[in-house]
Amino acid sequence: MSKHIRHALWGTFLVGCGLGMKAQAPFNLTDQVATAFRIDTPPQLDGLLHEDIWQTAPSAKHFTQSRPFPQSAPTHRTEVWIAYDDQNLYIAAQMHDTAPDSILQQLSVRDQVENSDEFGIWFSPYNDGINSVGFSTTPRGALNDFIMNAQGSDDAWNGVWEVQSQIHPGGWSTEIRVPWSQFRMPTLPAGVGQEWGMNIWRTLRRTREEAVWNALDPTMNGMVNQGGVLRGIQGVDTPPRIALFPYVSAYATTAVDDQGDRQWAAPVNGGLDAKVGIGDAFTVDMTLVPDFGQVVTDNLVLNLSPYEVRFDENRPFFLEGTDLFNKGGLFYSRRVGAEGQLFNATKFSGRTASSTGIGVFQAFARDTTDGSNALTSYNVTVADQNLPNNGFITLLSTNTLRSEDGRDAYVQGTEYSFRNKTNSWSLTGNAARNTMAQGDTSSHDEGYRWGMKVSKTSGQLRGSLGHYRESKNYNPNDLGYLAAPNEIVTSGNLEYGIYQPFGAFNRMWWSLDAEINHLFAPRAYSNTSWGAEWAAVSKTFWFNKFELEGQPRSGKDWFASRLEAIPFETPRWTSAEFVTSTDYRRAFALDGFIKRRWRPETPDWNEFFLRLAPRFRFSDRLSADYVWSWQVRQNERGWASLEEDAFGGPVSLFGR
Repeated sequence: MSKHIRHALWGTFLVGCGLGMKAQAPFNLTDQVATAFRIDTPPQLDGLLHEDIWQTAPSAKHFTQSRPFPQSAPTHRTEVWIAYDDQNLYIAAQMHDTAPDSILQQLSVRDQVENSDEFGIWFSPYNDGINSVGFSTTPRGALNDFIMNAQGSDDAWNGVWEVQSQIHPGGWSTEIRVPWSQFRMPTLPAGVGQEWGMNIWRTLRRTREEAVWNALDPTMNGMVNQGGVLRGIQGVDTPPRIALFPYVSAYATTAVDDQGDRQWAAPVNGGLDAKVGIGDAFTVDMTLVPDFGQVVTDNLVLNLSPYEVRFDENRPFFLEGTDLFNKGGLFYSRRVGAEGQLFNATKFSGRTASSTGIGVFQAFARDTTDGSNALTSYNVTVADQNLPNNGFITLLSTNTLRSEDGRDAYVQGTEYSFRNKTNSWSLTGNAARNTMAQGDTSSHDEGYRWGMKVSKTSGQLRGSLGHYRESKNYNPNDLGYLAAPNEIVTSGNLEYGIYQPFGAFNRMWWSLDAEINHLFAPRAYSNTSWGAEWAAVSKTFWFNKFELEGQPRSGKDWFASRLEAIPFETPRWTSAEFVTSTDYRRAFALDGFIKRRWRPETPDWNEFFLRLAPRFRFSDRLSADYVWSWQVRQNERGWASLEEDAFGGPVSLFGR
């Protein structure tokens, strides 16, 4: 069965590629320029655009579609004005609509757009094609904000800004006010204006039309590198950026002691958070004796794998303004104060006028609640330089220093991305080296990793080829996270997409990928895997995806046994998966997922997954979702326990 499915998918891939080559012409893009204008009197924030400044100033209004017909004229006009004074940046937008009574406006929480129209704008103050901050809203005035960087988009950042939106006979309009404190921008000489990267988008939900101010090429990777230019901002005398957040917290706890008596405690804590701006480009964040008792706790996890569970970060201090420190993959913030008391932490970050990012993180903690472990210093230092053509190079260092002759750990690393002038090819990579020391003696377990990938990043046909390796003793886990070292990975990927509507589809894409893994030391084979995917969005906005994956030959899992050089044999397998999602514009919609995995050598080892998630929208204020899932795992083989043999040596037991 799996062989026939693979043949069918290959046939669909080849035929579709041929159709796409005939159907789609090249995209021609020209950067647009908008001008921000200074005002003396701030506008009233009501979403109505009655002020004269919005009636007489030039607007950004030449929009094009990005979906479903890229670079075609949008069905409805959009006009946007940008103004500023010494306190704020103001954005006003008029979304013209011939059917205002049909504007979709489902209520939503922050950072989550439901079935609703949307207006959004992002700014890149350094115009580097990599870093930006964005804001979007809906006809109901929902707040959505995010930052974008080389790692992707992150909506965990919650900026301080205001918005008001109104629906009226001509469509809907919105006014946004953003304090200058929310931007990090270069400090320039007097009389020299800022030149920011910028793009604006609008979503007309009832037709699923998306329009943008600066046209996007759907065959090119990236968003910030395809922005237009905003000029006109200069001479802004920004107010001091100082914010203090003192706190007091009290708890009541109870427990039964060894004698069976109930004991009560009522601890009272106090501390201070502070945020101080240094110029327009740098910020210092500090927390003194923090209390994260209000933060969402981790779910309990029964971990049967040989790897450490990686938990999400929920503490606000470690979520905001950490994009520089997350580069290179060497900083896992949950290591800081994971089990004991965090005394204080400080972040210093920003960019110079030459677009050099500088970040320093410093924290002090004691690793156990009873104070029995050494006082620990955690330090991360980062220097990040933006390069021409939206590239970058980053140097970073992490240090974990423990008092009382505790173990110290040092990791130095780099990450880079080089691109050609047309952004059609890229060379990306990373490298790191770790050293550990106990007292005055360096330990023998020094290690390293490096990886490199060449990618074709534009065009209907895209792909990549990469190689990555970790030495046996590479260990960044004093301040980073690595599930397991000691591996070599070689991978390749091909993608093909049709982004112009044709036939019954709005867009369609395919992908093929393959990967081979080896153990680094001693050099040994681990496994080979492959995958193939077809996905499409129909003209009725019904999404479907079919995916095949497999391991064509038996492999070896070198970590499952928990014993060195004793692998667990993994049999060949093939899996098929289907995903579907109907049109969310309708009151009733359905998401579905089904997956089946086969193993020829062990046919009794069955895996089957089924998930159905219907949703119904009663009104713009009330909706209901339900998830039903069914999972079958029969006769699954896996690790059970470590035991001793007759000679006292370790034995790893597996079962089913």
